[in-house]
Amino acid sequence: MRLPSPFLRFLPLTFSLLLSLCAGLSLRAEHYSGVSSIAGLPFPEKDLPGVSLNHGIVELRSLDTLAQYRLVLDFKNTTSEYQATQMITPMRFYFNEFRPDLRAPMLERLADVFPTDFQVGNPYSDTRADLQANFGKRLFIRKFVTTMDLARLGIACQAEIEGTPLSAKKIFLEFRWVEPVKAEWQGTGRVLCMEVRVQHEVLIKPGENRKVEMRLKLPSLITGKTLPQHYAPFELAGPSRWDGNISQLFLVNSIHEATLAIPASFSHQRFQEGLDNNVTLIENLSPRNGDRIAFYNRSPGDPACDIATSQVSFPSAVRNISASSYLNRPKEFPNLQVEERSTLLLTSEIPEYEHLSGFDLTLLSAESQLSSLPNPAAQRITSLPCNRPEGPAISIDGYCHPVFAFDLGPEQGFQMQTAWCEDAAGPGKGEYLRFELTQPAHAMHVHNGYQFSDEKYAANNRLRTFTLKSEDGRFSKVLPVTDLRILNLYDLDLQPGFYTLNIDGTYDGTSPTACLSAVYFEFEVTEPWFRQHFRKATK
Repeated sequence: MRLPSPFLRFLPLTFSLLLSLCAGLSLRAEHYSGVSSIAGLPFPEKDLPGVSLNHGIVELRSLDTLAQYRLVLDFKNTTSEYQATQMITPMRFYFNEFRPDLRAPMLERLADVFPTDFQVGNPYSDTRADLQANFGKRLFIRKFVTTMDLARLGIACQAEIEGTPLSAKKIFLEFRWVEPVKAEWQGTGRVLCMEVRVQHEVLIKPGENRKVEMRLKLPSLITGKTLPQHYAPFELAGPSRWDGNISQLFLVNSIHEATLAIPASFSHQRFQEGLDNNVTLIENLSPRNGDRIAFYNRSPGDPACDIATSQVSFPSAVRNISASSYLNRPKEFPNLQVEERSTLLLTSEIPEYEHLSGFDLTLLSAESQLSSLPNPAAQRITSLPCNRPEGPAISIDGYCHPVFAFDLGPEQGFQMQTAWCEDAAGPGKGEYLRFELTQPAHAMHVHNGYQFSDEKYAANNRLRTFTLKSEDGRFSKVLPVTDLRILNLYDLDLQPGFYTLNIDGTYDGTSPTACLSAVYFEFEVTEPWFRQHFRKATK
């Protein structure tokens, strides 16, 4: 068949478009969002003697395609005059991918907001050269924008005092091209940096403490060779400083949401708030420009396995777990994959941004420095290869070890696959768990029996009553347990110390072995400033 000549003229363009689309699709599998972002603590417009940032909470609310934070900041005016403080909240975005289907959607949004500077001739090609040409001889481009413009870019920065919103006084954007910061990144092309500064004015009376609450939302970095990894660095200081040191800075994140990375040189204390919030306290901090922490997570599992992977963590406030006896048998769990989620990473390097697309996070090279989990039994989980003839599975040396009564995870996941099961003669009466609480707790959650399945639950003895007792003699209470696969919740006042959970009576199963699937606590951080302001911030 002979094609008409007008059609032939469009064949080269058609083929080039198809090739670029196919190339983009093949590269997209590397998991890359095309932009690396960083937020930070607000800093003053200029060095401000007499106004200090005394306390702060940086809470990561979520980390997926977006990083969302809630900040609580306590400023103190030690002068004898009113201070109209100009507070600058920084964010920066680094674009290093300009190929179709790999570049960040924000680049297209920039073309909508600033068409003169960011529109390109052929959006189906690599647009780096076109964007550089738009700059001409300018070293940078500066813009003043509105909160609506930020929203169009997928960015939010909101502030309030005592529930009253603060309007942004000024929002400043600066664009410039920068060279990659690492030697191994050289030759990969210049990076487009977009710096955002949101200015709020905070009036503080002489001698007054003024609390400012903020919510930040910005696109996060997504990368990873095989499975997605998310990265959200956060700066602790800017080019100008508040007066003095930060007395207390609390870094908060859900144990199921992310892992916190801090410089190994930072002295810190670790706490748990509620069921699953990790709290890291840094005291008397004198941050320098460039000091930062980061939150990151990675999708668990082996991409070759066509099954979901559960994640398991252990509470930082439960230590020295043991039992009078336990059923010490290995077990293989078919069609299950499990990874341990680390709770804290101490590292010498927290990159401001990641540059190369489709690579694992730089932080992951420091995995050997991850803080240890509270009990050696946590290392007894082994994932078996997915390409075995028997299929994927995990193997646990002692799946009824007492540590597995305290693991944290989704109730439908690994948490209910394991349990503490005693191994004494008889129905289990008199057997006990022993553990240490390093913080006060106001509630205890218990899942009775072995809840792996209805059959396993019925086969093993369940607790009818137990006595929870502190070893210092200050607390002792007999507690009943429901014989159902439901949550048992107890409101208690438990102070730090060693406790025993002693089995007083059981419901009979077909086997005399008594089991307990899960025990976990609602902890409290007792630091007075945190106790006063964190609950208000999370309402």
